[in-house]
Amino acid sequence: MSGPAYYTAIIEMAKNDDWIVPFLYASVNTDSSTTPIDLTGSDLMMEIRHLDVDHEVVMTSTTVDGGIVITDAVGGAFTIIFTRDQLSQVVPGDYVADLVRLMTNGYQERLIDATVTVVEGVTR
Repeated sequence: MSGPAYYTAIIEMAKNDDWIVPFLYASVNTDSSTTPIDLTGSDLMMEIRHLDVDHEVVMTSTTVDGGIVITDAVGGAFTIIFTRDQLSQVVPGDYVADLVRLMTNGYQERLIDATVTVVEGVTR
């Protein structure tokens, strides 16, 4: 893992399927309710690599390329998409990933630090 993040995740993706997952970025209050974090003006970027020290990116998904869609900026909602076409090019195995928020003030915030396992998938 590459460093501190708000959340850690274990992700499994199948080469024969689209990976489409909705997220809600929010803080947890003392009463266990949540308060959404406003993503207005933010760009999100997720990169997957073999190892965090590798220069080569295996797959990328961003708000710029449409692979991450902010569905409710004020409400902190977004969806990450990796398509079958992207996944079909990846060798099954273990990878690392992170999700970064790029803010208009120049700050960069790591939201998720993840281990990713890509599997072949059964139904073709």
